[in-house]
Amino acid sequence: MSTTTPSQLDKASTGLSPVLSARWVLTWRHLAACLFFGGLFLIVNFQPLRNATIWLDVHQGQRILEHGSLPAAKTAWLSQALCGLIDGQGGPQALSGLMASTILVGLIILARGFFLTTGRMSVALLGVGILLPLGYFGHSPAIPETLGLVCLATLLWLVLPIGKSRHPWILWPGAALLFAAWANLHESYLLGIAILACLAVGQVASTLSKTQNISALASDRPTRRLVLLTGLAAVASLINPLGLSLLGDANLLHVSRWLPLHLSAAILALVIGPYLGRRWPAEQPDVETQEEPTKPEVLSPRSFTVTLTCALVVWCCFALSPLGNCILGGQPRNVEQVVGPQVSQAAAEYLQENPGRGTVFAPIHWANWLLMNSPADARVFATTDIQSPQALADYVRIARGKAGWNETLTRHGVDTIVVDKKGQGSLAQAVRKSPMWRTVFEDKTTLVSRAATDPSKS
Repeated sequence: MSTTTPSQLDKASTGLSPVLSARWVLTWRHLAACLFFGGLFLIVNFQPLRNATIWLDVHQGQRILEHGSLPAAKTAWLSQALCGLIDGQGGPQALSGLMASTILVGLIILARGFFLTTGRMSVALLGVGILLPLGYFGHSPAIPETLGLVCLATLLWLVLPIGKSRHPWILWPGAALLFAAWANLHESYLLGIAILACLAVGQVASTLSKTQNISALASDRPTRRLVLLTGLAAVASLINPLGLSLLGDANLLHVSRWLPLHLSAAILALVIGPYLGRRWPAEQPDVETQEEPTKPEVLSPRSFTVTLTCALVVWCCFALSPLGNCILGGQPRNVEQVVGPQVSQAAAEYLQENPGRGTVFAPIHWANWLLMNSPADARVFATTDIQSPQALADYVRIARGKAGWNETLTRHGVDTIVVDKKGQGSLAQAVRKSPMWRTVFEDKTTLVSRAATDPSKS
């Protein structure tokens, strides 16, 4: 009869122990990050799509996919095409998932950038927490803006370890591909070029102050990299259907929509992060640990439990989210839950069943949704893309029911009025009293009226 010695039992138990590289062993800090970002993803994905510009992006993206050409000079044409494609595949629910995913990816990459400069997970999470009021909770972004945030975060991740990166060759093709895509996704690519230019100028000044020799600029590796990288970014951004004319895009005037978030992220990563890293440096690992960073080691029960808990948190947050619910075959949310009160689904359904022959006037926060859900030849006055000062003045006159509102509608060829009864009480009252308009649909929030006569013959 054979017997088992204690040493054999030890070997057997050791063979069944979980073994993982020290690089991938998760700790309580990683668990805190998983809870933070998982909770953020759930909150964002459950929120309705509050930015009305999203529906105009979808409409223009559908036109791009249908006709294979740009309807107008737009730096965000690629983002709009992506919105049109995603909406065609999964509707507003898929757009909500895209929004939540891009926000999550952008903030995770930014947190990684903050961590590179400070070496502290707590500071990285704090930096992301500071950005949230400026980004999602302070101003509901459109999808092109969130894609621009992902590009900015990727740029910061690439340039923060300049001069000490283990794989510097990734910088060049990564930056070229990044700016080639960024210029077609969102106009914030100009901020990316400006950041690189400022870093290059700062590095040049630092090198000159240290060496007092201008010829040292060519031999200084960080200086040479940043100068060449700025030129590479400017050239790569020209890979777009519009070329240099991209700079004249009218969307560049709307920087107030995205500049606070993007600029704050850059300042936190490039200025405040390095300062905190120098003021409170993180503890460095021992030399023995540095020599064998990838040596597999037996996980302790505690570290193994934390690693499994992190994986469980990630899975639960995904499965409980509306996006995960749809992917896993659950019941999707209805349209009202996804789009919220920012649109009038009842008005859209009525106009689909009873289209008019002229232009539709609608509240500017409903107009994009009505345009997206209307026939291809429909005209809606006025969407969030309104730029003419005269058109904006006409819209305000009509929306507030001021003197001359009826004549202004006639001048724009409007034969259908959609009124937000809660926000446009004066207009609703004026339309009811006017003999030139007859009410064809009304519920608690919406009033739809049609012209008694053809406005084109007036």
